[in-house]
Amino acid sequence: MNSEATGFRLKWANLPIGVVLTPTLFFVTFLTIWELAVKLGDVSVLMLPAPSVIWSKFVEDFDLLVELAVNTGVEAGKGVLFGSLIAITLAGLVHGIRWLNQGFLSYSSTVKALPVVALYPI
Repeated sequence: MNSEATGFRLKWANLPIGVVLTPTLFFVTFLTIWELAVKLGDVSVLMLPAPSVIWSKFVEDFDLLVELAVNTGVEAGKGVLFGSLIAITLAGLVHGIRWLNQGFLSYSSTVKALPVVALYPI
């Protein structure tokens, strides 16, 4: 057994009980209040499903969720690769052609000055 693994275990073993217990109790209390509020308050499942309903659907449809997550990851990866290819190609063109570089300079300065939050809806 190496010292790093032992050190990691010892760090966890020496934590004060409140560091682990407090968030756990808060989480359990939150879920309990949520469950009771939905059940006793006669809240529509469409408005706010109970945690037990969410968990049962998660377990029931786990294979579908994994399939969709993999599909989403593959599509996002394709988008990153395609976008990177276009960006690198255009950057090379703009850098190599002086008049194109000067033409895009004002646009790139404007885009850099805008916060990302302002560009997100676009």
